Amino acid sequence: MTIDEMTKQKVKAQLIQEKESLQKRVEELRVQDPYSDPARLNDNAASDTDANEESSHERYQAMMHNVELRMSDIETALVELEAGTVSLERLEALFPSVKQLLSE
Repeated sequence: MTIDEMTKQKVKAQLIQEKESLQKRVEELRVQDPYSDPARLNDNAASDTDANEESSHERYQAMMHNVELRMSDIETALVELEAGTVSLERLEALFPSVKQLLSE
């Protein structure tokens, strides 16, 4: 199904909004990463504290990976949307927010 211009603009705005939300999430996650604390380098913490920091950092990395993948999906969808090579069905499958937007 081809996408008319009005729908294209609505979907584009929705995807940009989602991308901006993810960018804010990246900033929130960076603050939570224990490895970003410069004081940590001079810290002679107990082994359980080090293990906790390592576990927290691994969680941070996993969440960042998921956010980065989602942002990449959005970038790809925006490029395909502009080129006219993406279908509504694919957008709806990848982005539930788009499906909800189009059902309104």
